[in-house]
Amino acid sequence: MNCLWRLKVPAKLQHFVWLCFHNALPISARRHHCNMVTSPNCTRCSSPIEDILHCLRDCPHSRELWLRLNMGRYNNFFSEFDVKVWLHEMTTGTSSILFIIGVWYAWCWRNNTIFEDKHWRIQDVERKTFLLHDECIPYHPNLGLDPHSSRLLANWIPL
Repeated sequence: MNCLWRLKVPAKLQHFVWLCFHNALPISARRHHCNMVTSPNCTRCSSPIEDILHCLRDCPHSRELWLRLNMGRYNNFFSEFDVKVWLHEMTTGTSSILFIIGVWYAWCWRNNTIFEDKHWRIQDVERKTFLLHDECIPYHPNLGLDPHSSRLLANWIPL
């Protein structure tokens, strides 16, 4: 996880991934354990338990985001069962910036749906992810990004 702190992404995203790595997110299973909610179920898809991997990767909503971001092309992306291994592998590869931003927006999307009653469309989440990705990429010229991880959106450049 040391490489996480070297990436030029917003500090709140680095801190968020650090919280994920230390199993410190207030997901339903954790909130249920602390008697804050009556059920550990996922409130978006009614899965029997919402742990970090379910929330950020395996919930059908999050899974759709990852497929749209083309992250499913990595061998262990959907098959790794240890959140620490999954986070470590994905934050050290060439798509680490896109992954970190995707994890952040999967979390924001979940929270907006549950707590704010703001229903983002999958297209909105995908767009927000790529926009922030495009802002961070210029700070990493030597990252060796592959063409699949860098789907830069068209943007306006003043003359």
